Amino acid sequence: MMPPPSCRKAFVDVPPASISKYIKIKETSSIISLVAMLKHDKIIYIEVKKGTNEKETKFYVKARSFKSKDYNSPEKYILLNSRKEKPPRNATIVKVDDLPLEVKEKLLK
Repeated sequence: MMPPPSCRKAFVDVPPASISKYIKIKETSSIISLVAMLKHDKIIYIEVKKGTNEKETKFYVKARSFKSKDYNSPEKYILLNSRKEKPPRNATIVKVDDLPLEVKEKLLK
């Protein structure tokens, strides 16, 4: 979907209402694409625990998963630059222990 002609100009000439409407459309479409990728197990969240037993922190790292690759292959997982305290409700969560050794080393650096 193309933005309205007023949004294609410099943002100085555009009234604020039309900019916010265009930005809301873009945010909604990215949320829909994320939900579709979660639904088809293309994006997974890896549960990582760091620290000692007393001061242990738990967070989740977002990763792209390829179904066509072998389960033990490190090429199956591409780590994305996203770290969250709480993953989405319908996300697939994988523990670090279930991953290949190469992926574990990247995560625990």
